[in-house]
Amino acid sequence: MQAVFPFVLFAVIGLVAYAPVDIELDPSSVPSDTTRAWPEQSENLQVLSDSTGAAELMETMIGFVFGLGVRCQHCHIGTEEMELREFDFVSDANPNKNIARSMMELAAATNAELEGIEGLGHSERPRVTCYTCHRGSTTPETIAPMRQSPPPTEDENGD
Repeated sequence: MQAVFPFVLFAVIGLVAYAPVDIELDPSSVPSDTTRAWPEQSENLQVLSDSTGAAELMETMIGFVFGLGVRCQHCHIGTEEMELREFDFVSDANPNKNIARSMMELAAATNAELEGIEGLGHSERPRVTCYTCHRGSTTPETIAPMRQSPPPTEDENGD
């Protein structure tokens, strides 16, 4: 893993630098009964801090909605037809929940490595999120998008 980490870090930094994107959040894609569903004290948190409150938990989960283009049942036990208060959020029966935990740890480790890069000001430092690679899909983008047209030749640049 340690031999692969520098390559992964380099690739992630390249992706962040190559394709910085501001996403516009669409509130209609967030479940409508969120005000009744977010617990002040969460259970079975293994990556997030035990002191994670409702607002931070909601922000994190909405990050998954937009980062991966998924709904709650992607990781939790419930169906689209159910209200959020009926979901079993504590259960680990859905394997996607543990995958998400591993990916959260990877993003945190990468962000910690980015913090150590000298010469980058705080506002210049890239931050890795689910969206950095996933771009709103459960399958991460592993290559840069292809150019629609060939790069200009030296003659076209006026050189």
